[in-house]
Formats: sequence, structure tokens, C-alpha cells
Amino acid sequence: MTLKLESQLQRDRALLFCTGELVGGEEAADLRNAITRLLRERSQVTLDLSGIAYINSGGLSTLVGLYSTARTSGGSIKYINLTVATDFSRRQTKLAA
Repeated sequence: MTLKLESQLQRDRALLFCTGELVGGEEAADLRNAITRLLRERSQVTLDLSGIAYINSGGLSTLVGLYSTARTSGGSIKYINLTVATDFSRRQTKLAA
């Protein structure tokens, strides 16, 4: 499964909806490019991860890097619906019960 991105511009922010799998490589590059483009149009970007079925360490690393990219450019990024990412992190760090 690939990563599908759909953006929506609002008055004060941009929304980016992600569907599929967030892994390193081409999917991560597509996400970085989309966020960079949106940050040029709006200083605040909200990334909705409700459609993400799977995320690996490369995808998680991309999310961390995007936060830094947004801050460096004078903007901000907000992550919503992090269920899969949170579950992955808890399993990887052995914090899951």
C-alpha cells in the first residue's frame, strides 16, 4: 500500500490528510515535499494521520523531522489522530502492556 496525501487550505491553516502506510523512502519524501509546500502557503499545518494503517521507524523519523522543519521555517505543525504511530512507539520502546 502506498501513501496517499490530500490537502485542504483553510483561512488560518492547511490540513493534510494521510492514508496508507508511512514508511521511509519515496513515501517519506512525498510527505516532506507536501508539508514544505503547505508551509509556504500557511504557517500552521495540521497533519491528520487517522488513515495511516502502518508506520515504521522511517516514518516516525520523518514525523520528527517535519516538526523541526516547520519550526525552522517559522511555522508549526500539529499531529492529530496518532493512534497507529502511538501504538508503534509503545511497542518499539516496550512501553506497551
